[in-house]
Amino acid sequence: MVRPTNKMGNRLGGMPRRREKPEHAAMKVSMKRVKGLEHVNKMPNIIPRRQCLLRLLKQNRVHDYLLLEMEFIKRQNSFKSLESQKKEERKVVQQLRGTPTTLAKVHELFNDDQHAVVVVEGSKREWYIPILSIVDKDLLHLNALVMVKASGMFKNVPTAIVGVLPDTIDSSALGHKLDKPPKETFEDIGGLEGPIQEMRESVELPLTHPEYYEEMGITAPKGVILYGKPGT
Repeated sequence: MVRPTNKMGNRLGGMPRRREKPEHAAMKVSMKRVKGLEHVNKMPNIIPRRQCLLRLLKQNRVHDYLLLEMEFIKRQNSFKSLESQKKEERKVVQQLRGTPTTLAKVHELFNDDQHAVVVVEGSKREWYIPILSIVDKDLLHLNALVMVKASGMFKNVPTAIVGVLPDTIDSSALGHKLDKPPKETFEDIGGLEGPIQEMRESVELPLTHPEYYEEMGITAPKGVILYGKPGT
C-alpha cells in the first residue's frame, strides 16, 4: 500500500500549518512605594532581640539620642517664642513712641528723670514735656539732641521725649533730610542748566566714571546738600 505524499507540508490535503498568534501577557505597571513620614516617629530596631548586655547598651544609647532630640526641640520652640515676644515688644515700643517728627534740645533736666524742658529746633520757645520710660536716661544731658513726639495742626508742638540721638549727629544736617525721595526730575527744572551740570559732575560722575578724577589727580566730591523746592 502506497502512502500519500504531501509536498506542500506535513498535513494532508496540501494546506500548510498556520501558527497561532501568541497572546502577550498584560503589562504590569507597579508604582514605587514612596516613603512617608511614618519612619520619622518609628523607633529603630535594636539587635540582638534577646535580652543581653549588648541590647541593654544599645537601648541606653537610643534613650540618650531621644533625650538630646527632645532638648533640641524644646530649645527651638523656646527660641521661636522668644523671637515672637521680641517682635511684640518692638511693636509696643513703636506704638508708644509713635512717629517722631520733631527734633529738640534739652535745656533743663529734673531730679525725677520724668520731665524735661526742651526747645524745638528752629524755635526759641521752651516746652515742659514728659520723658517716656523707653528712653535711656543715661544718655540724657543738657543740650542733648532728642526726638520728640509732636502734635498740633503743624506738628510743631512737642508732647513727649521718645528717644535720644548720639552727640555725633549734626542737627542742622538732619533738618534738611528727606524722608521720601522727590518725584521731580531734571527735566522738570528750567533755567538752572549750570547748577544741574555741577550736580551731575559732583554726584553722578564719581559713581559712574571715577577714573576721570583719578586721571586728573583730584579727589572726587562726596556729595552735595540741596534744600528748597525745585527752581529756587
